Amino acid sequence: MKFSKFRLKKKIQSSFGDPNIHLLAREIIRKYSSNKRDIRDAALEGIDLTRTAKILDMGCGFGHMSEKICNIVPEGSVITGIDACYNNRKPFLEAVKESACRVDFIHYIINKALPFLSDTYDLIICSYSIYFFPAIVPEVSRVLKSDGLFLVITHSENSFEGLYRIIGLDKDKSPHPELVKAFSAENGYDKLNNYFRNIKRIDFKNRLTFAVEDMEYLTVYARFKLPLLLDIEVSEDIWVVYEKNLKENLTRMKRIVIEKNDAIFQCRGPLCP
Repeated sequence: MKFSKFRLKKKIQSSFGDPNIHLLAREIIRKYSSNKRDIRDAALEGIDLTRTAKILDMGCGFGHMSEKICNIVPEGSVITGIDACYNNRKPFLEAVKESACRVDFIHYIINKALPFLSDTYDLIICSYSIYFFPAIVPEVSRVLKSDGLFLVITHSENSFEGLYRIIGLDKDKSPHPELVKAFSAENGYDKLNNYFRNIKRIDFKNRLTFAVEDMEYLTVYARFKLPLLLDIEVSEDIWVVYEKNLKENLTRMKRIVIEKNDAIFQCRGPLCP
């Protein structure tokens, strides 16, 4: 099952178009994760950014990753967020406004090309978005400087299986697994290998565990993820069905585990095609 480009854009906007819901979902993930470490810290551990001057955040969303980056790069560094959703401009700029970086936001639908000169960026980051535009990897190697770093965070292909079970959705009927397979923890190395000399993969093992008393938080999280799990618009009538399944199943099972294993790829030595 595949997303059309139009439907995919609508799903991204419906799932990630509200900063407040996104922030709430982030807090729920943090609260119920088995791995309490911030994945951004894991991704940046051991990386020297003291000479980083130009940064590109592809699929920047609300600036969660850029916010972290801006606190550790030199004062005056330029960070550019690029995203398909124009409404992300305001929250992105808000997230990094307290930093000493110079900041820009570009509304641009990433596909196979980037509107930048070759050998431009010291650091390119792509956090939980590259599966929307996996064909961009050759362009990343083109616009990254020879001594630059391409940093990717992505999902494992088994992510969210517990969520499918609890809401009563057949995983084979969801387009989301196919979307993640476009660039996953499992196949990311192979998709990067022709374009970078050195690739380091870091596994970030995690799971979310909810008990019956956590019902309210689980329903919020499920509602947040549902637009990307279904190939239809999520109306209130549709949500009522899945919410009922969720509550009945959690009451019966007492506890549910949602898989959320991710991977980090640190890529150096661009092999510009």
